[in-house]
Amino acid sequence: MMIVSFERRFIFLRTMKTGSTSVELALAQLCGPEDIITNVSKFEAHRRGRGEQNNIVPLDTVPFWSRLAWAFGMDAKKAGIQLPNHAYAKTVRRLCTPEQWATFTKITIERNPWDREVSHYLYRKRNGKEAGTFAEFVRRGWRRRTIPNFDIYAIGGKIVADEVMRFETLSADFDAVMARLGIDDPPTLAHLNVSRPGEKPDYRSYYDEPTKATVARRYAREIESFGYTF
Repeated sequence: MMIVSFERRFIFLRTMKTGSTSVELALAQLCGPEDIITNVSKFEAHRRGRGEQNNIVPLDTVPFWSRLAWAFGMDAKKAGIQLPNHAYAKTVRRLCTPEQWATFTKITIERNPWDREVSHYLYRKRNGKEAGTFAEFVRRGWRRRTIPNFDIYAIGGKIVADEVMRFETLSADFDAVMARLGIDDPPTLAHLNVSRPGEKPDYRSYYDEPTKATVARRYAREIESFGYTF
C-alpha cells in the first residue's frame, strides 16, 4: 500500500520487490482516520492497523472517461479512480498541498537491482507466471513490465524521497526512520513474501555476463544513485 499520513506527517512510496509489504503493514498502525491508505491485497489478514481508506483519486484530477466508466459500474481500480499500491510520486504529490509535500517525510525502500531481478523471477515462477530460464526472463525485459522503482520515488529524474531504506538493512533502517519521525513505540516488522527454503541461493549464481550487463543497463539509475555493485 501507499500511505499519506497527515497525522504523522509522512508519505510512504511503495516500491516493488523490496520488502515493502512488511513496512506498509507496520506504518498502517500509525495512521489516523483522515490518512490515505491503499489496499494490501493477499496480506490483509496480517494487518494490525487500519484497512484501506481514503484511496479514491480526487475526481477533478482524472479524465472524464474514467469518471464515466466508474459511474457505470467499472471497478474503481480499472477505471483509474482508485489509487494504485505503487503510486508514483508525481501522482501522490497531487494529493498534498505544496506545504505538505515540502515538509512531510517521504519514505521508500530500494534493493540491489541484480538481487531484485532474481527475486522478481522466482516470485513469478512460483506463481505460475514464468516457465522459462532466468536468462530468458531477463532477455524478455522489453516485453514485460520492468520494475519501475526509480520512477516511484523520483520526479523528472530527481529522487524526491527523504528516507531511502535499504532492503539489505531494512530492520535497522526502519528503526532509524521511526526514531527520526519521533515514534517512541514503533511497530515491529513482519516477515512476509520471503523465499522458500533452498529456493534462492546467492543471486550471483543466476547470472552470466550478458544477463549481468542487461540488468546493469536496465536499472542504471538505481545503481548509480545508491552505489550498488554486482
